[in-house]
Amino acid sequence: MLGSEYDTLLALAGTTDIVVREYLEAYPQRAEAVIRLFRAAQEEGFEEWDRLRQTIERDRKASA
Repeated sequence: MLGSEYDTLLALAGTTDIVVREYLEAYPQRAEAVIRLFRAAQEEGFEEWDRLRQTIERDRKASA
């Protein structure tokens, strides 16, 4: 639960870019794909981020 609360604080502080930067530092080879994802989301007006996160978490649990 602490991770979720920390994420909420980051969002409220307007510093969500920290999380994206940390991800890209860990996986620099995925930068182009991440850029394309956010560009497509912006162009399409995508708003189902919680559903996307739930799908990722469900798939991860299923493969474990």
